[in-house]
Amino acid sequence: QAAEYERQQLLSHADGVMLDWRTELMLGEISDANRAKLSAWMAYKNEVRSVDVTTDPENINWPVPRRYRPFNIWSTGGIY
Repeated sequence: QAAEYERQQLLSHADGVMLDWRTELMLGEISDANRAKLSAWMAYKNEVRSVDVTTDPENINWPVPRRYRPFNIWSTGGIY
């Protein structure tokens, strides 16, 4: 199924992005900034996993990693 394949591609990409941060975390050498990035990417992976790929697999709005989301500095969330 194409949607499930896309999901796996997105998850694999996220794993690649997070690899060094996970190693730093395991070694106890992760900075606060990288810990925050790791946490954000883990949240993204959870969003991707939660997408229903069965209802309408041709029209899925996949989550976007936070660094690529448009932001509004006046919103309550501030800058990502």
